[in-house]
Amino acid sequence: MKKLLNGSSTLFRFVSGGLILFVIFLLFQKKKAIPNQTKGFNIPGLPPSPNSNSDEEIYNLIRKEEGINFKAKRDGSDKNGKTLFTIGIGHQIQPGEENLLTATITEEEAINLYKKDIKKILDDMNKNIKVPLNKNQQLALISLRYRIGPTYFNSSTLLKLLNQGNYQKASEEFKNWRLSDGKINQVLVARAERERIRFVTPVNGTNSNLPSKADEERCTKKFPNDPKKQAEYDELCRQLKIAEEIIQKEKKNLGKPIPPKSSRS
Repeated sequence: MKKLLNGSSTLFRFVSGGLILFVIFLLFQKKKAIPNQTKGFNIPGLPPSPNSNSDEEIYNLIRKEEGINFKAKRDGSDKNGKTLFTIGIGHQIQPGEENLLTATITEEEAINLYKKDIKKILDDMNKNIKVPLNKNQQLALISLRYRIGPTYFNSSTLLKLLNQGNYQKASEEFKNWRLSDGKINQVLVARAERERIRFVTPVNGTNSNLPSKADEERCTKKFPNDPKKQAEYDELCRQLKIAEEIIQKEKKNLGKPIPPKSSRS
């Protein structure tokens, strides 16, 4: 009887051990199968940060504002009266690039020039802007910096006020960058207004001091317990209406001769 029990115990251990090995084998096989389940699945890229713009967002804005030219065109004058030329996506032809004055470039070459320009611009802005910016403020300033160049931007009253944390006063400075060859240019007036509106427009309505997209036309929001906030809101509503009037005037001027588009003078 004792031998029979010993034999049964041995058989039980053997069977139990086999079952354990079999379970381990199945687990191993299941883990090994996981990579095959995701084969061919492309992980989507991370979305842009809520506080910064993607390369595509910046490119789309600059391409819309600057357009594209495959041949050089006159673009105002510098402070010494020297004629300036641009090509591609608002690329200002520099000393040593005289070949571009007579060249016809491709869209790919225009984009390559843009990439070099925008990298320098963003690096320069990161060095000179000392305060936090939301996405709309960034885009507005990139557009301005792109068209007026480093010297004017870095010495501007706008940048000085911005770095003091006076966002409201800084926004009022966009309107001053509207000259071409020393004369007010209607196209630049409208662009400056678009930049200013973008600068003061909240991202996803997170800033309650500013008109949201839903009520910026009606401007009906009220702050009965905060007169200061109400005054700021009403003033921005007034500015938005002025901007809309300027943009409507620009539409009426379509097709009429205008000075060359430049504000670098």
